[in-house]
Amino acid sequence: MMIKSYFIKFTLLLVLSVSTIPGRAQQILNSYAEQGLKSNANIDKLNFDYQASVWALKESKKMFGPSVDITGGYTRNFRQPIDLGSGSGNTSSLLEQLLMSSSKNGKLYYPGINHFSSALQITQNIYNRQLVYSRDIKEENSRSSASQLADFRIELEAEIRTAYFQYLQAVSLKEAVERGVKNARQNLAGIQSLLNQQRLTKESLYKSRANLSSVEAQLSDMENSRIKAQFYFNFLINKLPGDTILTDQFYLFDPARTYRIATDRDTAISGYHLTAIESAAKSATLQKKQVNAQSLPVLQFTGTGGISGNSIDFSNRRLPYGALEVSFKWNIFNSGASQARSRQALFQERSLNAQYQNTRNQLRTDELSAFHDVAAQLANYGAVSSGYKNASVYYEAVRSKFMAGLATLLELLDAEYSLQQADMDRLKWYYTLQIKISTYQKQTGKTLKLIP
Repeated sequence: MMIKSYFIKFTLLLVLSVSTIPGRAQQILNSYAEQGLKSNANIDKLNFDYQASVWALKESKKMFGPSVDITGGYTRNFRQPIDLGSGSGNTSSLLEQLLMSSSKNGKLYYPGINHFSSALQITQNIYNRQLVYSRDIKEENSRSSASQLADFRIELEAEIRTAYFQYLQAVSLKEAVERGVKNARQNLAGIQSLLNQQRLTKESLYKSRANLSSVEAQLSDMENSRIKAQFYFNFLINKLPGDTILTDQFYLFDPARTYRIATDRDTAISGYHLTAIESAAKSATLQKKQVNAQSLPVLQFTGTGGISGNSIDFSNRRLPYGALEVSFKWNIFNSGASQARSRQALFQERSLNAQYQNTRNQLRTDELSAFHDVAAQLANYGAVSSGYKNASVYYEAVRSKFMAGLATLLELLDAEYSLQQADMDRLKWYYTLQIKISTYQKQTGKTLKLIP
């Protein structure tokens, strides 16, 4: 009964501690991620590719509708006339109307010397399977472009988060080394005091100074790591290398928290890195069908109406004309070029299907591997936390004994190093956990929820 009561109190305490996190928690990192997604040149490029594919799809859809053209022309012919002889006025006039010719001085010019025409032409495809497959290919290409854009956005966001945690880790490790420098200076002052009391030799002082120099050198290395992490993060969000990076308090390590991941993770295979390949494979299948459709007939209707004559004379009742045409085209031989293109599309389809299966299997393996990396990292928290507590207690005990002359300088320096290392280990543990969660997102396209 006491155990149940304790568990209830602990749960309430945990829930309350989470609910009191400020409302702006996670907003800084989310804002950085959004900024990086908006200002990335590769995303702009992929977005332009997607927009181009959308308009290509719209164009292919418009091919099914009628096409309306205005045509017009003038022709000047140069040929020897036909001599009709005398008294052929009525005959030449008749021939002019029948043959669209012209007569002059008893001579018949065929074709006519001048010919004017203007018309409105409407063309409508009645049956053309190639247009159907062309439209479907453009649709799959559009889906593939949209998927590539979405996949890259997920990858970039995960990379931005990883870089941010690397920066916070570099800052935290530098602070841990600064605490180590503080302890080393404190111990050096204690040794100096004991030396003044003639309770220690100068060798102990030199050893302590050398230890302080070593820790200060680590501090310089940590600052260098912080600067490089700052440069890389600002590069990802398209800012100047030296721009200040705000700290999101939610993601700072808090030893008072207990961390776990939500158990309701989505293990189903999503379309991440798969939809683009699937659409490309479907596009190859449609290309094969489109090539094979070249052996099918193409049926087209054309309607034309306008004026045509040797002169623009609107009193001429034969000047206006109209025509209706249904054309039929059937390719029966093209030297095997269609068959070669069809086989090319076939093997491309098979290659993409194989890539799809391989990527699907890889995603399933990556999801399991990345999740177990996170779970294993979480399982180490108890050991890391206990290691720091023990190192802290041990350091204070050894330092007290050393000041009392009951411990050696070597024991003190060893305890000091162990405390600094344990402090850094728990910080590395926390930010490595955050990085592995971001890696899970990058490898699977899904997110894990870390519950503090």
